[in-house]
Amino acid sequence: MSRPRLLITSGPTREYLDPVRYLSNGSSGTMGCCLAAAGIDRGFEVTIVTGPVAIEYPKEATVIEVVSTQEMFDAVLEIWPSCEGLIGAAAPCDFRPLEFSESKIKKSADFDALQIGFVPNPDILAEAGRRKTASQWSIGFALETENGRANALRKLQRKNCDFIVLNTPAAIDAQESRVEILDERGEVVDSISGSKRQIAKRILSLPV
Repeated sequence: MSRPRLLITSGPTREYLDPVRYLSNGSSGTMGCCLAAAGIDRGFEVTIVTGPVAIEYPKEATVIEVVSTQEMFDAVLEIWPSCEGLIGAAAPCDFRPLEFSESKIKKSADFDALQIGFVPNPDILAEAGRRKTASQWSIGFALETENGRANALRKLQRKNCDFIVLNTPAAIDAQESRVEILDERGEVVDSISGSKRQIAKRILSLPV
């Protein structure tokens, strides 16, 4: 009998301005790693689509490495139809440079400031939510600095998630965190303070 498949996105993405400079964030992939371990413990066949990280994921998981948000988007949509659940723990860049410079951008005395245009990246979790079938479930993360619950609920609805995990910038590259888990009605179904391993186990125990 085949095991149910769980897809997890993890880590940051990078959007390059030129061959050496890029836009990114401080996501370490720790939460994704802990979710993968918890999923394996619960009997899932786990696939992780991850941006560049320094950590090692559980050897029992299938790991697909990507760099850009578009690459993560493409990988998720290819794998998602064969999975039962999706947890979007990655921190993909929402924007990418309008233009990529094939050569390194040089500092020049001719200008006081470098102006760069950006365009939005595709929304990975929203598109997965749009394609979600009645037999699939998805859980998102919302890192907010203000109006946390309201913003998290809007994100849950926009991305068609079953639950959303609300956290703050303090979670970035940390071993511990404090989160609230909201359901589709906006009710807090769990509030957790502790290690990311503990949080991951509680997330995997949600009634999806």
